[in-house]
Amino acid sequence: MTNTVPGAMFILGCNIGDGKPRDLHTPIFDINEDVLPVGVSILAETVRRFLENGGMKQED
Repeated sequence: MTNTVPGAMFILGCNIGDGKPRDLHTPIFDINEDVLPVGVSILAETVRRFLENGGMKQED
């Protein structure tokens, strides 16, 4: 995807804190939902700044 359009990625730590590995796509996958507002805030601020700066400009 980023070969076609600019992109970015961030990792939001959401460990439960019980010492058990809870990898993706496993029956025990779980996250600490207390971090979700932080993730939403990061994404919302990113969109706000993106739009404030004109969004993606079309090349002629």
